[in-house]
Amino acid sequence: MLQPYVARLNDLVSYGERAGRRFRIVAGRKLEEEYEWRGGDWRIIDGLKPILLSSDFELGVALPGHGQDMHMHRYSYEVYIFLGDSQVEYIDADNGCVRMNKLGRGDLIIFPPGLFHKVTLMNGLMYAVLIAAGQGKSLGKDKVMLSEEQYRGLRHCA
Repeated sequence: MLQPYVARLNDLVSYGERAGRRFRIVAGRKLEEEYEWRGGDWRIIDGLKPILLSSDFELGVALPGHGQDMHMHRYSYEVYIFLGDSQVEYIDADNGCVRMNKLGRGDLIIFPPGLFHKVTLMNGLMYAVLIAAGQGKSLGKDKVMLSEEQYRGLRHCA
């Protein structure tokens, strides 16, 4: 069954406590400082500001109002870490309907390759990490998007 993996902040905190560790979400007040890295390509990708970028790994940051089209990656895992509130939608692979979740500060979601999803950040900050799922797989050409018409034609799960 193809579905996203969700870790809620309270689950991560309780796991850390059982392991004898403290789990903290840290974000600087001046976001501009996060944009100072100059070692790579500065393309704007779907409104996401990349911090680190290579052919098989990408770390980016998004600010409120960031939204996406419904999309999936053929060869990449996509991990979102939320420092604010967001709405996450994905197409249930078993029945084809759209499932919707609200995620908040400290929550994390991982979309495996092949799972259509859409994330809208309402407030705060969001980190997005793309990781190629195999040798020789490139991030540059693995994204598949649904058109707005296709998206509107989807039914929402009950």
